[in-house]
Amino acid sequence: MCGEDELNIILIDLIEYLGHTNPLLCGIAYNEVSSRFPTSHFTNSYELECLAKALDKYPGDLIKPFWRSIGVTVTKDLQTRPQKAQQLSELLGLSVNQMLLNTQTETLPYLVLTKKKETLQRIALARGTSVQGICMQPRRNLAAILALLLRQPSNDIEKTAMDILVEIAPAFQENGNDLSSWIKLEPVLVACELLKAAAEEDSTKKPQVCSPLSLSV
Repeated sequence: MCGEDELNIILIDLIEYLGHTNPLLCGIAYNEVSSRFPTSHFTNSYELECLAKALDKYPGDLIKPFWRSIGVTVTKDLQTRPQKAQQLSELLGLSVNQMLLNTQTETLPYLVLTKKKETLQRIALARGTSVQGICMQPRRNLAAILALLLRQPSNDIEKTAMDILVEIAPAFQENGNDLSSWIKLEPVLVACELLKAAAEEDSTKKPQVCSPLSLSV
């Protein structure tokens, strides 16, 4: 009965409970998210009952539009509450590493901004590359990361953004590269990410989100 904004909030809350220390609350949340599909579709033994079937969707299809926000609540606790990611990946019929790889474009910006080095390294190992490699390829990863860094409040946003990139992967500063050199690799994609972010903000915050556009043209 709710709209997409409310559904996003509901899913975030339910997935947050997947990592709860109380197994009853954890199980209730799992059943609510997974919903009434025959258990033969999944590798776990839960009796799946409720939300997804009510919306005539499989769990993966239900969650997919909201990965930008849901991915944050999963990855922020990957080291301290791994059961949350484990149960969500089981719900989706994936391993944790597969889930991290499938959602990297949505989660990497947050992981870079918050300097979650262990999780970044885990994704890099799963892809068989470096932390810089997962940030650089595919290019939409780089664009999403840069757009989020550019939107952060700072007196010197270029320096702040570059400092974060170098801290998670020192190779970003090799050969004299600076922030503008990375933006120039995909200026259109960076601009598109900034415009999408501006569209989601209220009118008072749009100018702040749009101000970095001059760096991407």
